[in-house]
Amino acid sequence: MKNNLLNNLQGVHILITRPAEQSKTLESILSNHGAKVSLFPTIKITANTNLEDYEDPSIKSLSNSDVIIFASANAVRFVAPIIVTKKLHLKSCIFVAIGDATEKKMKEFGLKSCIRPKSNYNSENLLALPSFKDVENKKIIIVRGNSGRELLAQTLKSRGAHIQYLEAYKREIPKDVCFNIKKYSNPKLDLITITSVEILNNLVQMADKKSLIEMKRIVLVAGNKRIGEECKNQGFEQKHIIAKNPSDEDMLEAMLERYK
Repeated sequence: MKNNLLNNLQGVHILITRPAEQSKTLESILSNHGAKVSLFPTIKITANTNLEDYEDPSIKSLSNSDVIIFASANAVRFVAPIIVTKKLHLKSCIFVAIGDATEKKMKEFGLKSCIRPKSNYNSENLLALPSFKDVENKKIIIVRGNSGRELLAQTLKSRGAHIQYLEAYKREIPKDVCFNIKKYSNPKLDLITITSVEILNNLVQMADKKSLIEMKRIVLVAGNKRIGEECKNQGFEQKHIIAKNPSDEDMLEAMLERYK
């Protein structure tokens, strides 16, 4: 970013709602641009226990796959160490990342043979890549959390691919945690980041009644148009900031554009 943009967020109070381990970079970036940053994780990430069992069918299937799709950076964090340790298909398998953050995490583990959408990091744009036009009889593993959109698997199956999920981690709503907006009112909140529909749903569920009413008057920073539409559908009143993608860089760019 240009130097004259470094303080564009001076005094803006921003709430980050990502899982705690995924909030640090964005927190640092926003703080460097002058923002006051608060954290309220709405998702807890834990590894699935089957990852410890190399004889588990879902783990063994990695060794004879044609394509491995990582649906998130967390998917890479939990499964890439197994691929590297067991030296599974590092040369012959095609690795696919759903987006930029996922690809960066893959490179940390040396998984460099990677394709991903150029922009708009979602299943629709992944499916539009030339590599996925002809997948007849290809063995494709989708590494993800314990739930998610089914569009990717359903479409690839319709194109003749053999699909298997490897659920590498669990996404859970934090227990016994309530969002009370009073705790974040000094100064008052200006923006709340929403980087997935699941985060939006969890935040709504975790808020007390009064906080939810007040929260719906705050501008949200949505990670893409689909997330922005869901914010609108759930009654959030403001004209929200819509990022191109939920990556740290694109979220920052969208906020700077609003406050330039």
